[in-house]
Formats: sequence, C-alpha cells, structure tokens
Amino acid sequence: MEKMITIETDKACLPVLKPILLLPDFVKKIKGGNLKSEIIMLVAEDEDSVFFVSCLNVAKIDASNKDLLKIRQDRGISNDGETAEIKIANYIDLSTIYKINYDDLKRKLDYTNGHIDSLPYLGIENQLDVVNRLTEKLNNYDDLPRLIVIKKNKKVNNPELISSCSDTL
Repeated sequence: MEKMITIETDKACLPVLKPILLLPDFVKKIKGGNLKSEIIMLVAEDEDSVFFVSCLNVAKIDASNKDLLKIRQDRGISNDGETAEIKIANYIDLSTIYKINYDDLKRKLDYTNGHIDSLPYLGIENQLDVVNRLTEKLNNYDDLPRLIVIKKNKKVNNPELISSCSDTL
C-alpha cells in the first residue's frame, strides 16, 4: 500500500491533494474577495509557507473556464487506501495559487465539520491531472496562474485581520 503525500514539519503535517475546509470567518476577512470558497487543496510547500488552490462545489465549465478541473468524486482515496467518495468539492480551480504561512493556515482550518483525517484524498487520476495541468500552466508564460499571498496585517489594533496581495507567478 502506498503512503499518502503530506506536508510534514516538526510541528504537525497537513495533507496534500486532499480537499479540506477553512473557517468561514477567515474567508470573509480576506481583502478583495480573492478567495471565494472555504474549500482548498494544498499543492506544495516552501520553507515556512504552503501553496494551495481553491475548490468549488458549483461551477460552469465551458471554453472560458479551462482552469476548472472536475473532481472524480467516486474515486477518492481514504487514509487506509480504500476507495471513498469526495463529498465536499466538485471542482478544482487552477487559475489562482494561494500562498500562506504554514502556522497561519493551521489556525484557519475548520476542524469542527469533520476531522481532516477522515476526508479522502483525490483519486490517482485526479492527482495526476492536477500535477500535469499545473505543470503546463507554470511552463506557459501566457497562461500563468495568479499568485495571491495571504498574510497577517501588521495593524496593532486588529492582529487577526488578513490581507492579500496578488501578483503573477
């Protein structure tokens, strides 16, 4: 049995390529409305930061939405390697990659609606689709995803306020 991919630090680990939930209040606090979904999926790490994409429940797929990838919900993989249904997301949006400090993200995850360990990973076909599509986008200068860095606002009067700034990769 193959081991699932996780981001490991000396503090804890977060799953990669598994749709997980953020706290609704956190999504509302992000300036500019750049993050429209409470469902995310980690795709990479870099020192103290993690990178994630947004997942959606409802989307309209047509030629203009080429960055949306349909999740094969009936082909998820549980932690024990068994087939499991992915119920919290239907699509993955690859148009934007978000970057956030690892510890900041840990505090913003929703642990109340089910333990993260009980949520299934993407199936192997979807995992390969995500990796291949992101690789294609990152290698195509004309189709680069946006990069949005989410960080704490340094204002003393409201240390929990989160700000975002966007840039192209």
